[in-house]
Amino acid sequence: MADKAEKQVAIGYLALAIVLAFTLNARARWLRIAGTVVAALGLAMMVLSIILADLDGTFAAVPSSAPAIHRITPTILNVQAAIATLAILFLTWSAWTQA
Repeated sequence: MADKAEKQVAIGYLALAIVLAFTLNARARWLRIAGTVVAALGLAMMVLSIILADLDGTFAAVPSSAPAIHRITPTILNVQAAIATLAILFLTWSAWTQA
């Protein structure tokens, strides 16, 4: 069952990439704006998933005996979430200025 879910997630990311490729490079301004908003929403979903992992104890479950890379993974993901939040703000500003 997990394989099916993983396959669906992979197909979803592929579809998102294709939609973004077409919309962000479109000539029509409204389509570029829509693509920018979709990109911001995609990043927001990633940030939300990291926040949920923080809150539900997923990151707390890493044992202290785990290799160093496993212990610092939550920190790396939280830094990436902070950077993605800045990117969301930039994309929002970009969509606003294109409108």
